[in-house]
Amino acid sequence: MMNLDRYASHQLNALCAFDNALAHLSVDELLTAARSFQRVLRSGGVFLASVRDYNELIQSRPTFPGPSFFGASGERRIVHQVWNWIDRDSYELHQYISLEQAEAWRVFHFSSKYRCLLQAEASHALQKAGSVDIEWSRPEVTGYYQPIVTARAV
Repeated sequence: MMNLDRYASHQLNALCAFDNALAHLSVDELLTAARSFQRVLRSGGVFLASVRDYNELIQSRPTFPGPSFFGASGERRIVHQVWNWIDRDSYELHQYISLEQAEAWRVFHFSSKYRCLLQAEASHALQKAGSVDIEWSRPEVTGYYQPIVTARAV
C-alpha cells in the first residue's frame, strides 16, 4: 500500500483497501500509503476502505467476539477470534478457522497485530495526502459489516 508507483501510469478510477487493512499501518506508514493512493488515482478517482469501528472498540476492548458459522452439516466452517490487548491502542488478533472434513475437523490459526485506527486519524491522513470529499458510511447504511471511508483524488 505504501508504494503503488508501478501503477501510477494506470491512473485508476478506484482503489480499495477492505477488511481493516489500514489498521496494520503505523501513523507514518498510513500517511505514506495515503500519498501513494493519490499518485495512482486519476483526478476524481475514489479511494474506499473499510476499518473496524475503533471509536467504539477502544472503549469496550473486547477479548472474544462471537464465533461465525458457515456451511451445511458435513462442510461446516467455524471462525472465531481472540483479541489480546497489548496496550490502550493495539492488540494481537488470533483467528481460528475450524473446517469440518469427512473424517475429522482441521483447525487453522493465524495471528496479526493491529492498532486502533480512529476515523479522525484516517480522515486526517487522507486529507493531508490531498484527498477531498472524505466521508464515512456506517454498516447500517451500506450493509457491509465495517464502516467504509470514501475519499476522492484531486
